[in-house]
Amino acid sequence: MYPEAGRTSSPSTAPVLSLFIARPSSLAVHRSLITECRSPRSVHPVAFPARCDGRTRPYPSYPPGGPFQPARAGHEPGTSGTGRAVRRDAGRRGRGSRLRGREGEWWSGKSMGDHVMGDKPTVGVLGTGIMGAAMARNLVRAGHPVRAWNRTREKAEPLTADGVRVVDTPAEAVRDADVVLTMLYDGATVRDVMREAAPALRAGAAWVQSTTAGLDDVAALAALAGEHGLAYYDAPVLGTRQPAEAGQLTVLAAGPAVGRDTVTPVLDAVGARTVWTGEDGAAGTATRLKLVANSWVLAATNAAGETLALAKALGVDPRSFFEIIDGGPLDMGYLRAKSALILDDRLSPASFAVATAAKDARLIVEAGQRHGVRLDVAEAGAERLARAAARGHADEDMAAAYFASFDEAEQE
Repeated sequence: MYPEAGRTSSPSTAPVLSLFIARPSSLAVHRSLITECRSPRSVHPVAFPARCDGRTRPYPSYPPGGPFQPARAGHEPGTSGTGRAVRRDAGRRGRGSRLRGREGEWWSGKSMGDHVMGDKPTVGVLGTGIMGAAMARNLVRAGHPVRAWNRTREKAEPLTADGVRVVDTPAEAVRDADVVLTMLYDGATVRDVMREAAPALRAGAAWVQSTTAGLDDVAALAALAGEHGLAYYDAPVLGTRQPAEAGQLTVLAAGPAVGRDTVTPVLDAVGARTVWTGEDGAAGTATRLKLVANSWVLAATNAAGETLALAKALGVDPRSFFEIIDGGPLDMGYLRAKSALILDDRLSPASFAVATAAKDARLIVEAGQRHGVRLDVAEAGAERLARAAARGHADEDMAAAYFASFDEAEQE
C-alpha cells in the first residue's frame, strides 16, 4: 500500500492534477479518487468542484473582486470581473469570444476563429520541457508557424512530427518571430538564453515570458526587453503536464494593451483563459499572483505527503483517513489525486517535478522575506522538496516530497 522509502517509481500515466477549494458558500468535493478526469480545466489558485465529464456544478457569478471562475465546456454563459457576459468554448478550438485589452476585464476565451490561418503570428519558443513542448504543439495546432529551441536538441526533436521547426540556436528560433515565448527553468536561464538570441530579435516583437521567475528577475527581464525594443509580457501559467497538453492552462498576464491583439491568439492557443493583471509587465503583477497560487499548491502537496507518512509510521490504513473526511469540507480532490500517486507508486512521469517545485518554493520564501512576512510553512516545504530531490527524487512528481519524511537510513 505504501511505497518503500527511496524507491524509484516506475513510469506510468499520472492522473490529471486537479486543485479545487470550494467557495465557503458552496463547499462541495470529490468523493472518489481522480485518475482519468479530462476536464477542460487547469490548476488555479481558487478551485472548484470538478467532474470527470468535463462539467462543473452551478455557481453564482463573481463580482469584480472575485474573478477566478473555472472554464466550462460547451457554450455556457458566464461573466467577466466587470459583469459583462462572456461566451466561452473552453474545450474546443472553434470560434469563441473574448474580452479585449482593458485591465479589469479578466476573461479571455478561445478565439481562434478570429484569425485566418495566413495571419497567425509566427512564434519562437525557447525551452521545450514538459510545459514548453506542450505549448509549442498547441501553437502549431492553432495554425501558428513555430520554431523551437531547446538546450538539449534531442528532447525537442519529437516536436518535428507535429509541425514544429526545431533549430539549433536561440537566435534561429526568434529570427523574424512576431512573438517570442520563453518557458525555461528560472529567470537567470531566461536572461542568458535571450542574450544568445539578441542578435536576431526583431524590434517591435512581443516577448511572452512564461517561466516562473523571481520578482527581481521580472524587472531585469523587462529591462532587457526594453534594450531590444520588445513589448514585454509577464505571463506565467497555472497548470501542469496534462492541462498544458490539452491547451487548458490558465495564463496570468501583464503587459501593454497596445499589442495584445498580437499576443492574444498565442495565449488562447495554450490556455483556456487569460487573467490580465495589469499593463506593466515590469511590475510583475502576474508573477506575484503566480507565487501566491503556487504557495497554496506546494503547501497542499507537502501536507498530503506528511499525512501519509504519519499514517504509515502509526500503522494507520490511509483508507481510514479518506473515509472519515469523505464528503466533508476537509475532503479535497487534489489531496486524493496526489495521495494516489504516492500510494500507487505512480510518480513518473512527473506532472510537475520535485526539482522545479523546489525552485518555485525558494522563490516564494524569498518574496516573503523581501516584503517583510514570515512564511514558516513555505520555508519548511522548500526544505522538504530540496531534501527529496537530493535523495534521488528530483525528476519525479512533486508528490515525491513524501520521501523527505523518512531518514536516509530507512531509504537505503
